[in-house]
Amino acid sequence: MSDIKPPAVEEDHPDRDLECQATLSDALAELIDRAVAAGWSDEEAAVALAALADNRMLGAARIANVNDLLASLKPR
Repeated sequence: MSDIKPPAVEEDHPDRDLECQATLSDALAELIDRAVAAGWSDEEAAVALAALADNRMLGAARIANVNDLLASLKPR
């Protein structure tokens, strides 16, 4: 799989998300091509990747919620 370039802009840059999409585009296409070559349809691969991305975001949100809760329980 291709190397992924690091960000060229700061975290607060308004187009950072677009840069990340452009950077990941080739790697994503390569991953879907590999899945299709293994016998999965393009649609199956895309749906699976969308579900995996969604699950990753939900997991990150849960972790953030737990961290916020733990921080609120610390004595002041």
